[in-house]
Amino acid sequence: MTDSNNWSSETLTKVLIETLKEQKRTRRWRTIGRFFSFLIILSILYPFLSSSQHGGELIKNDTNKPHTAVIEITGEIDRGSFYGSAEHVIEALDKAFEQKNVKGIILDLNSPGGSPVQSDLIYNEIKRLQAQDKRGRKIYAAISDVCASGCYYIASAAHEIYANELSTVGSIGVLASQFGFVDLMKKVGVERRVHTAGKFKAFLDPFTVESPESKVIIQEHLDIIHKIFIDKVVTGRQGKLKNDPLMFSGLFWTGKQSMDLGLIDGFKTKKEIARDIIKAETMIDYTSKQTLANIFSENMSGVSSKIGIKRALSELEYN
Repeated sequence: MTDSNNWSSETLTKVLIETLKEQKRTRRWRTIGRFFSFLIILSILYPFLSSSQHGGELIKNDTNKPHTAVIEITGEIDRGSFYGSAEHVIEALDKAFEQKNVKGIILDLNSPGGSPVQSDLIYNEIKRLQAQDKRGRKIYAAISDVCASGCYYIASAAHEIYANELSTVGSIGVLASQFGFVDLMKKVGVERRVHTAGKFKAFLDPFTVESPESKVIIQEHLDIIHKIFIDKVVTGRQGKLKNDPLMFSGLFWTGKQSMDLGLIDGFKTKKEIARDIIKAETMIDYTSKQTLANIFSENMSGVSSKIGIKRALSELEYN
């Protein structure tokens, strides 16, 4: 019995020792794995960590020579979209005009549109900077694939607009869209209960029947914004627009059609604008660059800003 107990005790001791060794090996490999995972993540995030918030890598030797400033506006034009927010575009514009060796500015545009407010803020700053610049420097718009709606609103503030023959341009209109779930609620057998203080507080609720009065209110809202959009485009283009009944209908056109309508001034790339018009072939990117802090803050602000009015209006945009 004693030998049996000793054998059991020795066996148990060996098992415990091996278990402890295995746990140490597991912890060691887990630590090594975490270390290499950290290195991989760091290598991915390094460009964001090392990039500058102000105008990219602006090398002194480059800015001390005559050059063309390029500012990129891409994606949705929205407060929560880094490369389409008025805050960051205006920051880049101001920085470019502060540089005495900048001979002209090119807006590199590729956007389907977005927020009316953000578009208007950028438009106004473009006009202000060109009007007040003592050196008489101009801002040129270079359209790549798409410049529609709010993007064209911005482009129209530029001194001249250039595109490719196959670019998509225009869509001077305003859109507010949402879904109605009234019939679905009836089928499911769910009752919607909404309590408000204020007659029209919930008039955009998709779970209640849309009244004729609500439709009138929404249409008036859209018409006001559309009128401002049209006025800004007409002012910006300075008599270049042709008299076409579909000009402000919300339609979009190819670059070739846009040229015939007076929406653009010609067909040129960024490089050709810098070389042939601005006469400063060297181009330096002044676009504000994203950092990790920007990504986090933009995502957080985007979540909070889209909970309220934007949800209610269901994406009111220049479209």
